[in-house]
Amino acid sequence: MVKSVETAKQALVDEVEHVSYTNGDPLGNAGSYRKVLEYLYQCAINSLPPSEVVEWICNIYMTHQTDEEYRVFHDRINILATAFNDLKNLGKLKNSVTMNNIK
Repeated sequence: MVKSVETAKQALVDEVEHVSYTNGDPLGNAGSYRKVLEYLYQCAINSLPPSEVVEWICNIYMTHQTDEEYRVFHDRINILATAFNDLKNLGKLKNSVTMNNIK
């Protein structure tokens, strides 16, 4: 697992640029899905506002998606970011290099 928000961001940017076949539905590919979750996890444990997190990640994929793909992706990312944020607020997430620390 990545150890910082910036590392997770760079992994997503690289994914968009070099693995373009996943851009329409990033959550439909295991590798892309893992990178998205790592980014959302890092943002949550670093107390970044979920709305900013959602907008950033959706914007990097936006130019590679149809309007419908973007809408669905935005909704899914919003749900995931909110869930990670809620888990952090409940003390269920720990700052660690593995996601095994979700209680």
